[in-house]
Amino acid sequence: ETYGRLSAQGVTFLAPPHAKSFKMTLTVPGLDHLPITGKVVRVDKKGETFNVGDVTIAVGATDHRPVEPSIGFRLSAGDLSVVLAGDGVPCDSLDELTRGATAYVQTVIRDDIVKLIPNQRFQDILDYHSTVAQAAETAERAQVEYLVLTHYVPPPSAADEAAWRELASPYSGVTVLGDDLSSIDLATKTVSATLA
Repeated sequence: ETYGRLSAQGVTFLAPPHAKSFKMTLTVPGLDHLPITGKVVRVDKKGETFNVGDVTIAVGATDHRPVEPSIGFRLSAGDLSVVLAGDGVPCDSLDELTRGATAYVQTVIRDDIVKLIPNQRFQDILDYHSTVAQAAETAERAQVEYLVLTHYVPPPSAADEAAWRELASPYSGVTVLGDDLSSIDLATKTVSATLA
């Protein structure tokens, strides 16, 4: 499969294979609408990389079937690297992408709770989204320093944070649970993450 990278004004987007250029308006809370235009740069091979400034980005396949293709990214700068896996379940190519990364960011579901919801759509997501334990096992195999759990189903609260951490116990590193816009400064090892 062929993936494209859209880059303009320091913002990078993934483009569908047929895209050649783009024009859009970026709306950022608290800022005016930002018109953005740019060109598409192709990434044609598994493991191919491209650069955005000083950051090298590697593209790897992930498993989010029935959605295909699906990809993850490994962003590296100096001796630090972050893997952004998105939706999906563990697979060999994800293990390869995360191996030795500083941080691994994974969307996760609480399968123990989702299984209790009598709705077929919710039951279906069990087949193609990582559970907390699966993400923890991937992080442990890869020996990453930080496992960052995100895009939760259902969303955790501060009251059930301990249960989420227990489910991540196959992982021996630092597990980060936080609402959107939580941050980790990997250089200083400072975590700013809270749950509502």
